[in-house]
Amino acid sequence: MLISCGKNKNQENLNILPSVSSKSEKIKVLNFATFHIGTTSDAHSVDFDEKDKKNQEDAQKIAQLIAQFNPTIICVEFPRERNQKLNNAYQNYLNNPNKVPAEYGEIG
Repeated sequence: MLISCGKNKNQENLNILPSVSSKSEKIKVLNFATFHIGTTSDAHSVDFDEKDKKNQEDAQKIAQLIAQFNPTIICVEFPRERNQKLNNAYQNYLNNPNKVPAEYGEIG
C-alpha cells in the first residue's frame, strides 16, 4: 500500500510510483522499520508500553525525523482489503491532524 504525503496532485493514484526521467536523477529513500507495537501473531513479540512517557517521547522524535525527511510516498504493512479505509483515515488526518481515530493513531 502506498500513501502520498506530497502536495503533488498528479500522484493521486496511490498505486503508481512516480517515474524517474533520467538515469542521472537520484531518489532519496528512507527505509525505516519497527516492531509491532500491539498484539501480533508474529513469531516474536516485544514488550512495549505505549503509555510510558519515555516511549511516547521517543516515538514523537522518530515522527519528527521522518517529517523532516519530507517523504512523498509512505509504504505501510496493512491488509490489502483495508487499504481504502486506511487511505481515508490518512486523508482525514491531513485535514485535521488533531483528530485521529484510535485505531489509526500510529499513522499520525
